[in-house]
Amino acid sequence: MGKAVGIRRELEHTLTRMESKLRELEKEMVADGTKRQELEECKSEYTALIEKLRCHNHHLYITHTHSEEGKAGKLLAQMVQREQRGEPITKITLENGVMGYSQAEINGAFMDYYRELYEAPRQWNEDDYEEYLNDIELQQLDAEEGTELGGPITPEEVGEVIKGLANGKTPGGDGFPSEFYKQYKRVLIP
Repeated sequence: MGKAVGIRRELEHTLTRMESKLRELEKEMVADGTKRQELEECKSEYTALIEKLRCHNHHLYITHTHSEEGKAGKLLAQMVQREQRGEPITKITLENGVMGYSQAEINGAFMDYYRELYEAPRQWNEDDYEEYLNDIELQQLDAEEGTELGGPITPEEVGEVIKGLANGKTPGGDGFPSEFYKQYKRVLIP
């Protein structure tokens, strides 16, 4: 396990150096525009390194899972949490067709997309809304159902709801867990 962790640290260190080099090349390219090819090669190498690190972490996860015979250790729990969070976006195709690798470019692309999406002019007019809503066939309550639903809440209904609450949850904003309601059901039901 020690060798695997050492490899991961080395990959992470190389990744950090690559990020610094990418930032430097981007600054130089903005200044004079001559480092385009070197920047593209560096970005490609950076992406490959991220993929290698992801594969290595996955290998560690598999190795640790099988070596511990199903017992979840601290390392395993951390790796599962990382997997659940998902992989970060490391590159994106910008509007001009160029690949964007920096976090600022990726964030900007998402901001532009959602800005366009939400600031787009409405394509429906009020008559379209009216027509759409009139075409929907919703179920109607008969008088008896309406009276039953509009009536007072019975103690039996409250008891059924409390009985169906899942343990370990707080069903309301008061912070009381469902076990509290189950324990004091007789007091709470009128």
